[in-house]
Amino acid sequence: MTTSEATGQEEQASNWFDFATDRFTAGSVGKRLGIGIIVTFCLVVFGFPIYWVALASFKPIGVIMNLPPEFFPANPTLDNFTRLFTTTQFPMWLMNSTLITASTITLTCIFAPLAGYGFTRYHVPYKKYIANLLLFSYMFPPIMLAIPYFVIYDFLGLTNTRIGLILAHVSLTLPFGIWVMWQYFQTVPKRYEESAWISGASRLRTMYDVSFRAAAPGIVTTALFTFAFSWNDFTYALILTTDPSKTVLTVGLDSLRLSQQVFWGLLFSGSLVAMIPPFIIVFALSKYILAGFDLRV
Repeated sequence: MTTSEATGQEEQASNWFDFATDRFTAGSVGKRLGIGIIVTFCLVVFGFPIYWVALASFKPIGVIMNLPPEFFPANPTLDNFTRLFTTTQFPMWLMNSTLITASTITLTCIFAPLAGYGFTRYHVPYKKYIANLLLFSYMFPPIMLAIPYFVIYDFLGLTNTRIGLILAHVSLTLPFGIWVMWQYFQTVPKRYEESAWISGASRLRTMYDVSFRAAAPGIVTTALFTFAFSWNDFTYALILTTDPSKTVLTVGLDSLRLSQQVFWGLLFSGSLVAMIPPFIIVFALSKYILAGFDLRV
C-alpha cells in the first residue's frame, strides 16, 4: 500500500468518524430536547391547576373570579383559611378522612402482604387466574358497584357509619394490594427464607424478618395506592354516609358548591389543605414508590 492510499483511507475514516459523532450528538440533543418539551408540557398541564388553586386560596373573595385573572395576588390574605376553619365543619371533615384513610391503609397493608405471601409460597390451585380476576375487578366503574354496596349496607345497618365506609374502602383496595404483593414476593428469592429456617427461625418469624422486610417497597406501593383511593373517594362516601357528623373531606368540600352560590374562597383553600398530605407522602416515600413498581424477577 502506497503512502497516498494510506493517507486517503485515514482521511476517509476520519470523515466517517466526524459524521458519526455529529449524528450521535445531534440525536442526543434532539432526544433531550424532545424529552424536555414533553416534561415541560406535563408540568404545565398538571401543575397549573395546582398553582391556580394555591393562588386563589390567598386572594380576597372579591377578586378570585375577576377577568382578566390575576396570576400573582396583589394583596394576599389568609381570610379564606380563617373562615374555612371557623365557619365550616372542615376540621371534622379532615378528622373523618384521616381516621378512615388511616384505618383503610392499616387493614389493607396487613391482609394484602399475608395473602400475597400465601399465593407465592403455597400451592393455590389456579392462583394465576385468581390473581388476574382480582385485577379484572377494577375494570368496572365505581358507580356500578356503589348501588349494590348501599343495598347490602342498608340491610346490615352499616350505612352512616365510619366502620362501614372503612370496610367498603378495604374491599376495594385489597384486590389490587394482593396482586401487587403477589407479584413482588415472586422477586424475593426463597433461599433467603431457607437460610433463616436452617438457622432455626420459625416460618412466622422468617415471613416477618425476611420476606416482609425484603418486600417493603411493595408494601409501600400498596399503602400509597390505598391512601390515594381512600383519601380521594367521593362516590362511596356520598352514597354510604348521609350523616353530617360522618362527612369526609371530598363530600364536605362539595357541599360548599350550592345551586345558587359557590363559596370559591372556602373551596379553593379547603382543596389546598386537602392536597398537602398527598404531597408530603409522595415526597417522603418517593424512592420506595419507584422500587415498589420494579417487579422484575
